[in-house]
Amino acid sequence: MNNTAKGGAPPPKKRERRPGQEAAILGKTGEVNCSDNATNRLALSPKIDAKALDRQRLWELALAVMPRGELRRHLPRYPEWCKRIGSDVWFQLMLDHELDPTEIQLLLDAHDRATARRKHECEIAAKERELRALARHYMRGGR
Repeated sequence: MNNTAKGGAPPPKKRERRPGQEAAILGKTGEVNCSDNATNRLALSPKIDAKALDRQRLWELALAVMPRGELRRHLPRYPEWCKRIGSDVWFQLMLDHELDPTEIQLLLDAHDRATARRKHECEIAAKERELRALARHYMRGGR
């Protein structure tokens, strides 16, 4: 039985992808943009070229988001890779292995998320201090 004999359309053919076609479809540099937290899909944007980072900068980023790092407490709990990526990259650097571009992008994204959250928390704390100072002023009878 052929669908075309009945007047229907033939079934769609599967398209095969060539190696490297994903990078051509998604972008050129390989930057992860994880603004879509619901699906946690990797999307590429042309912000930063991951290959432009040297090993020293990767060490600094990994140590900042690792356990006991300065940005660790600001990392979101979900997705789970945010908590693991610092240790994963640190371990690869310790073994002197070449890092996968995806690992570099995830490290950059986790670092960006943590710094953004720290900045947001600092702004909230500053507003709370202002409100408390204003409340103390009014409680003392000020206008």
